[in-house]
Amino acid sequence: MSDETNIQRLLKNGRPIEYARDYIICGCWCLTVPGRAFDFMSAEDPTSVDARACLEQRRLRVTGRQVGPRTGDPRGFRSYDEVWNAYRRQVEAQFPKAFALNTAAHQVAAQYLALPFQSALLRGVLRRASIF
Repeated sequence: MSDETNIQRLLKNGRPIEYARDYIICGCWCLTVPGRAFDFMSAEDPTSVDARACLEQRRLRVTGRQVGPRTGDPRGFRSYDEVWNAYRRQVEAQFPKAFALNTAAHQVAAQYLALPFQSALLRGVLRRASIF
């Protein structure tokens, strides 16, 4: 599913084509290459900006709290340009926050989230281990 997009995303993030073609989805949405990486999130491509919610003025469904700029009710828009401009304002407001959040999550995970099992399965680790 979405191979073209996922492979291009991995290439953009610096993975060689032979690795990118061998990707898997880890968890719900994270791309990783088995035996080569264990990417549990993507700080290079913050996917936490919800495109659907950006068309809904970034109001949290659970609490109703407004978290994005007020751009008007999309049901009242009369042209594609009105929809696009409102959407663009929402994405521009959310992108820096999502990027900062993902970067901070990577830093915390690197310090506190040891993954010895996944790390042991990476090719470089296996080659360096004296028992293999």
